[in-house]
Amino acid sequence: MHLCRTLFPTLLEKPGLLFSCLSKAFAYSKFLYDDIVKNNKQREFIDYIYSYIKEDEERVKCDKTPQELLASVGYDLYECHTEEDIQSFRKYYAHGEDLCTFDGGRLYSCYVFFAVKKNVDDIIRENFKNPQREDEYGTSVMSIQFDKGRTSRLSIKNRYNHTVLNPDATYSNNLDNIVPGLTDAFLSQYPELQYNARRTKLSNKFKGYVKANDGKLYKYYYNCFKTYYCTDNVIIDNGEVKYFDKNKYLLFDQYILDIDNKCITKYIFGSDSFTKSIGDIDKLLIRTTKNGNKIIIINYNTMIILNSYNQMIEYHNNIVDSIGNYFLEDNNTLRIVSLPNVDYIGSCFLARNTVLEEIYLPNVEEIREYFLAENLGLKSISLPNVLRVSYFFLHSNRILDSLYMPEVRNIGSGSLYENRGLRTLSLPNIRFIEHDFMPCNNALQSISLDDVRDIGDNFLRYNNSLEYVNLPNVENIGNYFMERNTVMKRIGLVNTKSIGNYFLGYNESLEQVDAPLVERIGSNFLPINNTILRLDFPKLISVKENFMIRNKSVQLFNAPSLEQVDFGYFDRNENIDKSNVVSIDSHIDFPRPQGTVLMGHYHNTEEFHRRRRTFFDLFEPAPFNEQAEIFRDWTNENQYDEVQEEYPVLKKVA
Repeated sequence: MHLCRTLFPTLLEKPGLLFSCLSKAFAYSKFLYDDIVKNNKQREFIDYIYSYIKEDEERVKCDKTPQELLASVGYDLYECHTEEDIQSFRKYYAHGEDLCTFDGGRLYSCYVFFAVKKNVDDIIRENFKNPQREDEYGTSVMSIQFDKGRTSRLSIKNRYNHTVLNPDATYSNNLDNIVPGLTDAFLSQYPELQYNARRTKLSNKFKGYVKANDGKLYKYYYNCFKTYYCTDNVIIDNGEVKYFDKNKYLLFDQYILDIDNKCITKYIFGSDSFTKSIGDIDKLLIRTTKNGNKIIIINYNTMIILNSYNQMIEYHNNIVDSIGNYFLEDNNTLRIVSLPNVDYIGSCFLARNTVLEEIYLPNVEEIREYFLAENLGLKSISLPNVLRVSYFFLHSNRILDSLYMPEVRNIGSGSLYENRGLRTLSLPNIRFIEHDFMPCNNALQSISLDDVRDIGDNFLRYNNSLEYVNLPNVENIGNYFMERNTVMKRIGLVNTKSIGNYFLGYNESLEQVDAPLVERIGSNFLPINNTILRLDFPKLISVKENFMIRNKSVQLFNAPSLEQVDFGYFDRNENIDKSNVVSIDSHIDFPRPQGTVLMGHYHNTEEFHRRRRTFFDLFEPAPFNEQAEIFRDWTNENQYDEVQEEYPVLKKVA
């Protein structure tokens, strides 16, 4: 009520008017006061309530100025332009009756005037033992203020201030009650003061409120497909207001708890395994705590805790062992979940839950896709018995800094994508990691994957903190492995046999690659690296195009088993040791082993002749024989004939 006295002193002058306006504008809500004050929506609230007041059609016309009219009834009118102007009127107020206006800053929100009786010095406070708002003393100095808002609300502040009732509505805030025509005089001289002249409905200014077909604003906590779930057991469905008897039903989130029939249903039918996780209800207890929260106890093994808005904040279920798909996704209030006996979790479990802080899943073994995806509040999670997780596991959990999964064997694609908080990760029993594992993580400083065998594409791409990685059992590595890891210095791959394209591309600090068993390497292996000095690949058989392109620092290369290379091989490598790599042509260099196959595509004979001189010099002094074959796409049969004429032992392979 204190807020209404402050904001609506004029409306309170007419009994029942303010209550009527509030009843038309808002459905009852115990949260309205906090929503207005805590969100600084007083101005919007005033404008909205005033939009329900009919503007007076009759107004006394006047061709005089406000100064002239007030002078006719014994007042001098002053307009305040500075803080000093306002403070100059403090002298007229008795101790303890100062206006709040004198606290400073009023000119930011109001136009301020003072009307002072010409004989003000003769009107003494001590002579008025029984103050009345409109007595001679109370009206001898009046502060006339217009808000600088949409409605320019008028307040005429009394000299008694709060010694009398409703002091901010002297003369019912009607200037014509001081002297007829004063309202028109003010609005004519000061057009910016067109108070109540631009009233519009402002329901869109109140976040968390929706206007129903009955014209009232309702406080809601969740909306989906034009269905609004409101406080006080109300649902607004396409504008229609649906009330649920509080003695029979309890609404929370998107669910309706039928107290008499002991069942929970979802208001809008859709995929959601939450209600199934509850099962049949035999015993039901509902308690309200001192802070307004509700505790729902089901069968003495399941507990749901709701906040004062009837939103779920905790869920504990000690019985359920399997959770289906879409369990409580898009929930923005749930903070704690405990499911100690669950061993299987379906897809989209708690996806897009923005505030979850704690989750307890000690026995889960299999997790399907989108588990806790886009969860913005979780910092730590322990899954001690999980064996398999599907794709987009913990996708976009940006503040997660602790993950414990000692038994996990398989991880699906997109897992831990855009996780920016993890600094260490240990998965000692992991075997298979699919594509897009943990890219865009700039905090990871240590990773242990001792038993991993296969790694998909884009593994740890764009990671700028790891300096050393050891993967002792990995056999196959996909494309774009750890691309653009700018601080990586050393990597151990002692059992790796196959490496995909763009391996460790643009890793500017790499100094050592330990891969003694690697046999096949894809295209663009270690492109643009200026720090690595030596490469030893004793088992390497084939490499694809642009192998070690633009690696200006490499000096030693040992690959005695190499049989196949492609174009761009050691392209633009200026420091390679000539004892290991013959450099006949400045554009391309090859190691010596006989029988190496050159793979490439040349579109003219001149280019082929330039390249083949480098190729055939590799085999001197060894005799050239039919083991040397050249793979290329022959776009002109005459070109092949021309080359074969010079080198008759060549075979056309492709």
